[in-house]
Parts: sequence; structure tokens; C-alpha cells
Amino acid sequence: SWANKRKLAAEGKGQFTKKCPLWLRPKASGEGFEVIPERGRIVKRIFKLSKEGKGKREIMRTLNLEKVPVWGRARWWHENYIFLMLRSRTVLGEMQPTHKRKPIGQPIKNYYPALIDEAAWLAIQQKRGKHKAGPATGVNNLFSGLLFDGYQPEHPMLFINTNCKKGY
Repeated sequence: SWANKRKLAAEGKGQFTKKCPLWLRPKASGEGFEVIPERGRIVKRIFKLSKEGKGKREIMRTLNLEKVPVWGRARWWHENYIFLMLRSRTVLGEMQPTHKRKPIGQPIKNYYPALIDEAAWLAIQQKRGKHKAGPATGVNNLFSGLLFDGYQPEHPMLFINTNCKKGY
């Protein structure tokens, strides 16, 4: 049963599931996970760039301009994926069991191989918490679809209404 698998995984005696972050893969023995070396280097680099003060958009542009290979179905790096990666505790080796996308119980520490130490992760979270983008709105903009990113011409520019009270 799932409850028994969660219990064994929490005790470090079993693998809860074969699903894992895209920078890992299940070991051939079926016991635990291992880092895919080239992807592990990319994850560490993303955290290094963030620690240096680069935002998710600048990190995305850097990876795309350097043609760093993406994993999964994406054709290029997306800032939201970088944001989720920087926020995720899976880089610390934690796995949070869920049911229908809702957390169940406590996270399981040391379930995955850790790529980042907790002190560095916390420092990045503290720094990132100071910079929050405004919410995207459904407002149509005259320039939508006409302007494109100068760094990546294939990406259209996004327009965000930053002053909702005044309507512009």
C-alpha cells in the first residue's frame, strides 16, 4: 500500500516511486536515484547564477543564448521552470509525498541525492523573496504580438499592468 511505501521511504528502506526530478534517474539496481551528471551541473549553475544576483529571466536568457540543452518536452528554457527549480526543496534531497497535488505528511529528507546544501538554498530563498513580480492581468495591450525580446527574437514581449488602481 502507499502508506507502507511512504513509511519505508521515510525510514530510508525503500523507494516510494520511480518518479523523480528531471536531473535525476532511478539507479539500475532499483534502489534510490542518481544524478545525471550534465543535468546536475546545469542545476548547480542555475543556483550559482541566482546566488550572483541574476533573476530567473536573465538565467533563462543565458541558458538559451548558450544553447544549453533542455530536458523534457520543452524546446528552450522557460523562466517559470527556473523559478520552480530555485524554489524546490528536491535539490536538497527532499521528497514531499502528495495525493492529488496536496502534501501528505512530512517531507522525506535524503530521499534524493542533494545537489545544493541547505545554507546556500536558504540564502537564495531569502534573496529571492525580496523581488516579486506583479501579477499578470488579462488586459489587452496595443503592442501585444508586435514587439519581441531583443535577446531572443523568437519570444514575444509580455506586458504587465503594474498599476491596477490607475488602470495603466
